[in-house]
Amino acid sequence: MIAQDGWDLRKLLMELRQHPQSGTLSLSLLPYLSFYVVESSDWLRRAGAVQTSRFSAEQDGRIRSVRARLKLFDTDRGGLDGMTRAFSEIEAHAVKWFNYAHTGLLRRLQLWLQTDLGLSFCGPALIGTSHVGLINTGLDPASFDPSQGDVFAQLGERMLKFSKEIGAYVGALTEALSPIRPLREVRTIDPMSDLKFTAEDYKASTAYGSLREKWGLQGTTYVPAVTWMISQVNFVHLLLPRLLHSDADMLFRARFLTVYHSLSGLRKLSALLRHRPHAALVRVVNNLLAMPAARAIRRQEKLRDAAAHYDVNHARAIPLPASTMRALVPALSRRSLEEVESLLSDCLAQMSTSFVELVSSRSLGASFINRHDYSRKPRRASRLDDV
Repeated sequence: MIAQDGWDLRKLLMELRQHPQSGTLSLSLLPYLSFYVVESSDWLRRAGAVQTSRFSAEQDGRIRSVRARLKLFDTDRGGLDGMTRAFSEIEAHAVKWFNYAHTGLLRRLQLWLQTDLGLSFCGPALIGTSHVGLINTGLDPASFDPSQGDVFAQLGERMLKFSKEIGAYVGALTEALSPIRPLREVRTIDPMSDLKFTAEDYKASTAYGSLREKWGLQGTTYVPAVTWMISQVNFVHLLLPRLLHSDADMLFRARFLTVYHSLSGLRKLSALLRHRPHAALVRVVNNLLAMPAARAIRRQEKLRDAAAHYDVNHARAIPLPASTMRALVPALSRRSLEEVESLLSDCLAQMSTSFVELVSSRSLGASFINRHDYSRKPRRASRLDDV
């Protein structure tokens, strides 16, 4: 399992450097890359194949923090409330970063016009925000000081270092496992030339305020965290299948874990907002939780444990000899692989469609100041190109 996932990810990383949408895709991929690093290194240590981690304690902590993003609101670092506080902190720092250089007579006008939040879309679907991107890096926003130079140059340097650490690990491990032959051909990733990618720039206070009113969440601070869940679902549904082979274990793991933890997050939102039954977000949440496919996936705790780890015994699953995660599915779920894949597809498709009703390209109307279409322009250089 580890070898095949490693080859899939190594091929992906090598080709992503030249992909037209590498900058957008790279930040969304970081939790899945970190998953591979954490779970494979933990398995190798338990198996006695290595004695110590190749990462420092600080590096290891950060990678584990990014890996935990796959759990969405199920993280043991504060859950939904903890992630809400994290997004509030990022928003406060982003305002300072963008406004730091504005001085002089025109400062008030500049502050009024200055955007500090970027939203990325694939077609109408939200696939990321600048705040989500920073959450996915595991970096502490308080560690950036605009008085020490361009914050985004500082961010780029740290991201380059982080990406090289992950890339070096994947490369070294796949080299060490090279005697194990791949079970199938590794896929060449899709250039996605048929998809339209756009970005819109906003003031975060205006954008989040507009969504708060539209969703019926006045007086709450959940909007940024919900946009994170929405963008992760859309990325896994729309883009990850274009990057990984349809038979890739990593694709199955990502799809299953995203659906499982998204449904858990929706249940948390439903409970917190039960006193707002007529809010637009609550109606969407309750409709999604009522899907037959959603109820079926929520019962698959053994499959969830196996998907989240490489060590089947460690995951409290049935210890069967199997060369792939997908081969374990029937024994763990009491359903065929095709049935489970169909349930996941139904959930992802319905969630993505419903989420577009909540937020989509141009849905915030005139509140955005700049809009960019990246579909037909040459790829801009990414700081992640050296992965």
